[in-house]
Amino acid sequence: MKWVTEVNLPKYTFDVNHRQKQVFLGSCFATHISSKFSYFGFNQVYNPFGVLFSPIACANRISSALLEKPLSQEHIINRDGHFFSFDAHSEIFGSTTAALQERLDEASQKLRVALLESDVLFLTLGTAFVYRYLHTGSFVANCQKLPGNQFEKVLLTADEITNELQSSFDLLRQNNPNIKIVLTVSPVRHTRDGLIENQRSKAQLLLATAKLSNKETVVYFPSYEIMTDELRDYRFYESDLIHPNQIAVDYIWEKFEASFFSTETIQICKAVRNFRSFEAHSPQSKINLHFDKLAAIKSDLISKYPFLQL
Repeated sequence: MKWVTEVNLPKYTFDVNHRQKQVFLGSCFATHISSKFSYFGFNQVYNPFGVLFSPIACANRISSALLEKPLSQEHIINRDGHFFSFDAHSEIFGSTTAALQERLDEASQKLRVALLESDVLFLTLGTAFVYRYLHTGSFVANCQKLPGNQFEKVLLTADEITNELQSSFDLLRQNNPNIKIVLTVSPVRHTRDGLIENQRSKAQLLLATAKLSNKETVVYFPSYEIMTDELRDYRFYESDLIHPNQIAVDYIWEKFEASFFSTETIQICKAVRNFRSFEAHSPQSKINLHFDKLAAIKSDLISKYPFLQL
């Protein structure tokens, strides 16, 4: 007896493996998948500018990093004794404008190098709602807790999202012709917008990913559909009833493995999982022996798979 209606996973023309480099951009759902990649020893870079929810913010950060274009000084504000930028998450801040600018420059350079060197870009889109800063007329990545009357809330259309992302993808392809792009839509619901509005927002993102996908170099992984259809029960959510819990993340990860990983990659992941389990164990006695054995296991893994990031 079947208990769920399973999402049919597409057949992808490329795989994802430990010998590659990966870069993750986008909403907080990208955090879950990126942390899995880190746990299993992949060589990856995650959101140098912090979590980015809107496709416009992602497209702008890709383009500005590749063009080495400085971020707008007009988007730097002073709040609670610290300086923040509308173009980055609030985790990026400085005690002075110079300190903030240094962090922004470092993030941009880190992203640029990652985009130029990576084999795969994973881009997770969170919402089609964006905010225009009325003072400059530009869309922002984060309102930085400023009063809402300084912004205009806009629902992007699928065509607007497609055009912005396609421009950044074209620029990326010029600089890194062989990079593959995996698009996902975050299953995290933006309930502050309202449930009806959230559905309309996700619909625009889903339409845009369909327009952008070409089945060869830009593909779509259905994490949104897996969460909302196969895992439609609230037991798969955190207590806030919005974010997927660890069971859901692990389930989606297994689907990802089946879609993108070769037999060798899955075997390597199993070996790394054994190492991580031993690493997490806290012995009550013979501590030195435990750490000697841990070092030996790690050394053996690195010797066998020198590309692992442990």
